[in-house]
Amino acid sequence: MGMPISFVPTVETQTRGTDFTKDNLTSLGVLAYLTQGSSFNASSSTPNFMYNQEVTKAGGTATWEYTPTKFWPTNSNDKITFFAYAPHNPTGLTVPDITATGYPSFTYEVPSTEVAQTDLLLAKPAPNKTANDGKVNFSFKHALTRIVLNVEAGGGFTGITINSLSIKTKKSGTVAFSSITSPTDWMQWNNIASGTGNDISCTATLPSSSSTVTAGNTGKIATFFLLPVAATENTSENATLTFSYTMNGTVQETKTVTDLPLTSMADWLPATSITYNLKITRTAATVEASSIDVWGYGSSQDLDATIDNVSAKEGYRAEDLKMGDYYYSDGTTSDGGYRIMENGTTFQYEVAPDAAKTCIGVVFAIGHSQYDGSDYSTTGIGQQKCKAYVIALEDAGNSCKWSNNVSENLNCSSSSAEDWNGYRFSQIIINAAGGESNALANGYEAIHYAAVDYKNKISAPASSSGWFLPAIGQLSGAYQVRNYLHGIIPESNEQYRYWSSTESHNGYRAMMLDTDISPSEGRTLSNNKFNSYSSIHIRSVLAF
Repeated sequence: MGMPISFVPTVETQTRGTDFTKDNLTSLGVLAYLTQGSSFNASSSTPNFMYNQEVTKAGGTATWEYTPTKFWPTNSNDKITFFAYAPHNPTGLTVPDITATGYPSFTYEVPSTEVAQTDLLLAKPAPNKTANDGKVNFSFKHALTRIVLNVEAGGGFTGITINSLSIKTKKSGTVAFSSITSPTDWMQWNNIASGTGNDISCTATLPSSSSTVTAGNTGKIATFFLLPVAATENTSENATLTFSYTMNGTVQETKTVTDLPLTSMADWLPATSITYNLKITRTAATVEASSIDVWGYGSSQDLDATIDNVSAKEGYRAEDLKMGDYYYSDGTTSDGGYRIMENGTTFQYEVAPDAAKTCIGVVFAIGHSQYDGSDYSTTGIGQQKCKAYVIALEDAGNSCKWSNNVSENLNCSSSSAEDWNGYRFSQIIINAAGGESNALANGYEAIHYAAVDYKNKISAPASSSGWFLPAIGQLSGAYQVRNYLHGIIPESNEQYRYWSSTESHNGYRAMMLDTDISPSEGRTLSNNKFNSYSSIHIRSVLAF
């Protein structure tokens, strides 16, 4: 029997009001898909290992429990893919059938009262896990649009009392997991039907203590969790407010407003919080969007808020350069969300790259490796040692050989299995090939695609080393931390091998990284330089 499976859920940022946080979330539902000898199959896999398993937080502790306990498979080739939502079985959510294949798809119908609505969360999928991965970490994202309604009371009266309020919007839709590899596009809303047949009027719960706002002040009156109608790219949808209010004072007057349209409907997206101010004066009632925020990612400061009163360690905060950070075409970086806390706990927040820049890679190692004998003085780095290594977002080529010459020995080898001499070895190979312009013609295909062809497709910043063919230690190092690289390194149940710049067997062969799950995922092996079968790939790296 294998080790028991345990879970560690986190909510992406500290939120407010009735939203779920790491502290007040007490239950979640899990669907787990066991695939024997292979990875998750989007066409045929079913929740055959866990189906809508309730996982609850033990009272007064940070421990998450479920029964009956499940155990990791003892066969290392068997994998489990986990999908999770929270809270468990909320009002309005229909879980997919146990026989449904592929990515889970949920139907959600918005409850008709504010008090019955919930902050529905979906977790980024945890694909193809084994016992070696340890605890299953769920990073939850808000699936709905949060609508906060404030009342801004004008003058000419002592205050405004809201007697009743409702918001009319769309009633039902489906939300599905759509990817197990994408760092951002893994949740997809569909079937939010247009027309009055899918309308619902949601009534606010108005306690007497908060339904009156004095003149000249602004007060929150309601918070709704509603369908992200813009997620289906239907920007013609609208939502309206209907409400009754009393202007207090010497002369009281009660008025009713029906179907007052809300603006900014194109911003009704998942994990978006929109605050509307309902401005009421003696003569008119209007509404406008006062703020539109990304609800769940937060600012860098938000992401560094303490977790269980523990702060992120120095070197692992939003402003620090670290593994998983995004690297851009202008040579700058931005936070990728990886954290190590003071107590040693690790977290991976879901942080998107800067949309105003062009992301070309992800940082996979910090500091000049002790196994890297490269001298970067003549590159854009301008000094002997680099400060970090970046792996490209996509492959540079496939089905290519290392070289034609099976008997040459370029001395591109190292006594250490953790060889990081990729830049130095790449320069040796380019020289042996007769220069960059002759590499392909002379049969040095791997270096051509990694260092020549790829730079013509994706320019490396002038402040970097430029793209090169990584050494075997660099490939292996990137693969070992792939879970923090935003899904850019494939996990496959088919042969998926990467050439390195490291030679072996006195130059007759070259080293490769194998990502195949069988016989040993992430193993290193040697291969004849002239082999060029379809499973061989190239992935470029650079230093800066």
